[in-house]
Amino acid sequence: MKLAITLSAFALGCLLPWVTPWLVPTWVVLILLLLLGVPGPAWQRGVIILFLAGLGYGLRAEYG
Repeated sequence: MKLAITLSAFALGCLLPWVTPWLVPTWVVLILLLLLGVPGPAWQRGVIILFLAGLGYGLRAEYG
């Protein structure tokens, strides 16, 4: 179950810039980085990190 959630987070991060090109990615990334400071299980922080990695990958593929 956790593997499916983490892979979905990465895939969502990759697809987000293509689905919503009008989205300003800077504020999304800043909000998610703030969420990393929230205490919780390590796998939830890992999901956020994988989402950010997918977002970075998607932004690079879309704009660079």
